[in-house]
Amino acid sequence: KKYKDTSLDIQKIAESFVNDVFLNKKSENKDIANNIEEEKTSFNVMFSKALEKEFYYYKPSEAELMTNIDAFKNANAKKAKIDYSIKEFYPESATIYVKPETIHFDNLDTDSIISEFVDKNEGKYSDYEKAETDAEKYLLEQLPSKYETTSVSSNDSFSGEGYEIHFTKENGKWKVDTSDSSDNYSFKSLKKAFMGDINS
Repeated sequence: KKYKDTSLDIQKIAESFVNDVFLNKKSENKDIANNIEEEKTSFNVMFSKALEKEFYYYKPSEAELMTNIDAFKNANAKKAKIDYSIKEFYPESATIYVKPETIHFDNLDTDSIISEFVDKNEGKYSDYEKAETDAEKYLLEQLPSKYETTSVSSNDSFSGEGYEIHFTKENGKWKVDTSDSSDNYSFKSLKKAFMGDINS
């Protein structure tokens, strides 16, 4: 046999990539051609920018955003349910379906956090904007403790099989296509699913 059956290996490689980049896990899979640290940084920057946009009055610091992103990834690592299946497998290329059920920001009970802030600070503010700013800061501080108690769900934006991760063989290793090209739209949607489905 010229090629041993490595189709199951490719599923494991896809799982390692997702674990490392999106879930703060360490798998150290030697068959991935991508620079995992660079991929993680790129994802974190994208997530950070998207999360920052959710705040209108308060401007979160980078450290505050990263505290939230780390907590979110760690909670997803514990709670997310992810199915992997093979769409196509060839000696030099492959496509894997990834079907995740993850934590969504829409499922977070942010109203109760804001109500808590309002109750604690009733009558303290004469300046509306200052009140809004402090309320958002309080929300940002409280969010990390809420991720683990939030239910997971799938995203409706993909076909029944899941999102696609495209691989090509490079020097005996498998490289995930993480490009922003229009024909790699599914990967962008996958990233969004692991960002709690907030708009990037």
